[in-house]
Amino acid sequence: MRQCTNCGTEAENAQAVACSKCGAKLVPAAHVLVELNDSHFYMEQFAGALELRITNLAPARITNGLLKVTGKHLDGPGQCEFSLQPGETKVLCLNVDFTKPGEPPVKFEMQYECDCDFYAFSQSTFFKVFAKAEPIRKIEAHFTQNINVAEGGKFGFGLDNRTDILRGIRDEKIKDANDLIAQQLPPHWAELALPFDEPLTESLRRQHDRVRVVRELAGVGEPVSRMCVTFDQQPAPARLLLLGLPRVRMGRLRSSNDVVLRVLPRGKANDEMTFWISKNAHLTIRMESRGVMLHDKSTNGTWLNGKLISKPTALPFDGPSVVNVGKALTLRFTPYLHFDDPAGRRVERYCSIGEPDDLWQAAKSAGVRSVVIERLSNMPGSEIYVLVFRWILIGQNPQAEIVLPEADFDARIIRLAGRFWLETIKPGRGIEANGIPVPSGWACPLAPETKLTLGGVPAQCLPFAQCGL
Repeated sequence: MRQCTNCGTEAENAQAVACSKCGAKLVPAAHVLVELNDSHFYMEQFAGALELRITNLAPARITNGLLKVTGKHLDGPGQCEFSLQPGETKVLCLNVDFTKPGEPPVKFEMQYECDCDFYAFSQSTFFKVFAKAEPIRKIEAHFTQNINVAEGGKFGFGLDNRTDILRGIRDEKIKDANDLIAQQLPPHWAELALPFDEPLTESLRRQHDRVRVVRELAGVGEPVSRMCVTFDQQPAPARLLLLGLPRVRMGRLRSSNDVVLRVLPRGKANDEMTFWISKNAHLTIRMESRGVMLHDKSTNGTWLNGKLISKPTALPFDGPSVVNVGKALTLRFTPYLHFDDPAGRRVERYCSIGEPDDLWQAAKSAGVRSVVIERLSNMPGSEIYVLVFRWILIGQNPQAEIVLPEADFDARIIRLAGRFWLETIKPGRGIEANGIPVPSGWACPLAPETKLTLGGVPAQCLPFAQCGL
């Protein structure tokens, strides 16, 4: 739900950023309806209770909720935590103690988490607080005057109960402020309008370290598990072939392999070498909780660091490894490790994108995020096969999987929820997707045909395609 900051119009399109009527900025509308029981009265230096009724208007669960009231003449803030199921209503009580009579200003704040994002809303208003020795004539005058409470945004004035109060004064059941406070009146629920508080919301999001999705790019393209990324830079870096698969098959035949291994360019001598590579999955790579396992399925063999693979073998994590495929091609496998902290904050960081799947969990157990495979013996530097189990780093960071010459940015390509995402860490000269900025701490989905600008370097996402095929 989004509404206009100027005219209050609700957006028809969930992806819209500006009002269709007046062009003003759209901000999130509250998922929670807050109402205050205005049948309670308040007296200086007398502990009272703000009775609030909250209702979840969203189809999703509300968690980590907090309602708080503060004020200069309040003896400490009153606050209450809450959570709500879709459609659920609860009544909360916030204890308050006003130190001075009059109409002191107070501020309401509400914050909560919904759909893996944080929101904050706030509003300042006024309360009527009676003095301990408030003369009965002043109390009577208060309930006989014509006050439009709704326009003033005031609470605690009890004017909807004025008939009952005036009758009690006339019948001498109400003789002072103590008698007024003691009245048991039917509840009157008045809506407490809380506008969106952008600074407080951004503070909450930074505090909880959650990635946000660029709204204008949220629905870009269909999810794919294989994709190509090319760069328009000189000298041109190798094309990236991203694979987000739990099992990667490597062999000679296109139809039965995820990565085709051939000696290129085509020619009699190279074709003869290629035939040493089995056509149906010469080598299979599986991400398992015990590690990255290499399975040789060939007749001509696969060697890992000079040793023939005779059974499923774990890729060493202590540095790059050399893999010889059928004595026709030599590849370098480089694992990139990452161990999550015990609280699992990395998973929480991406909860707005999707839940971690079995591949993510297996890689997390093994302590690895990716494996980069490079061709050494044939067409080196032409293309790089990147097995993205969780994410990769790209940019100027020397610890990144893909270090680009003269880059001034850092970003992650994340594999989650069945697709690839781009997250900006450091924008440098700017990171854009299809011409839309992706600020630091934000992410956007990637799909074939997505056009990128990475710190001033143009790049293009394309359907998965290898060189020379």
